[in-house]
Amino acid sequence: PFAEVPAMIYFGSLSDKIGRKKVIALCLAAYPIRYILTVTAGAAGEPWLVVAAQLLHGLTFGGLYVVSVAYLSEAVNPDLKGLALSLYTIFSNIGSFIGNYTLGYIVDSYGFTLMYYTAALISSLSIPTLAILSKKH
Repeated sequence: PFAEVPAMIYFGSLSDKIGRKKVIALCLAAYPIRYILTVTAGAAGEPWLVVAAQLLHGLTFGGLYVVSVAYLSEAVNPDLKGLALSLYTIFSNIGSFIGNYTLGYIVDSYGFTLMYYTAALISSLSIPTLAILSKKH
């Protein structure tokens, strides 16, 4: 919450100025960076660097959530906003469930290092996905 709340305020305001898609892209790009920095700091045995890397959670989660909801609210027909936001929440939660289960299995079987590299790889796929979907809208 220490990084999320300020990130929500800042990135919500920034997206008003430079556009929702640009801020969403920035937040998505920060996910793999956050995971790589975390595993690198952990391997170096520097707990304060791990804490600093985890502060990127504010950007990756806090910024992405607020700006995605704002984008969705503007992109859909006003009569469908409730449904659209419900579907966004449902599928975000399904993704979290699958991701947490999968990454938990990886931690149990192979350790935290591989888990963070896997999370970085999977999250990096969101950037080309956004680029492809943005061409349609």
